[in-house]
Amino acid sequence: MKCGSTALRNRAWSNACALCVAFTFAFYSAAIGSENSVIVIGDDRGGVLQDRLAEISGIRTRSDLVEIRASVCFSACTLYLGLERVCVSRSTQFGFHDPIADPRSGLVLLASQRAFWREQMLSSYPSSLRRILQRRSTERARNMLVMSGAELIALGFAECG
Repeated sequence: MKCGSTALRNRAWSNACALCVAFTFAFYSAAIGSENSVIVIGDDRGGVLQDRLAEISGIRTRSDLVEIRASVCFSACTLYLGLERVCVSRSTQFGFHDPIADPRSGLVLLASQRAFWREQMLSSYPSSLRRILQRRSTERARNMLVMSGAELIALGFAECG
């Protein structure tokens, strides 16, 4: 076969098309699979705020569905409530409190640091929940403010089926 022959060009074109179709299929399969991912949250008493915010950013990017089906979801766990694709169980108890200490160093946060992290947390919640948490901020600052999944469902959160 000559280098510029029609048969060689057709075969190259055919191979390029097959490769393009394969990449397109792989891309859409990955996208569809990630959109259908479900993450079920069991009992979760919180964790490091920065780590949880990074995890939630990844979940948001993948558009995973988060189902909070636990007895308790306290502290940093409540940040899942800021996701668009989240549902809650009626019986789950959600515990909210202000940031207190840096979990990595164990040092108590300065007032300016607490204010910064408080705003980071509050800004991640939907406005209906954020208003309640702001109204009850003194209760949240002294100890944990606990709300049930049923209360959150009444605020507009989806109930897990």
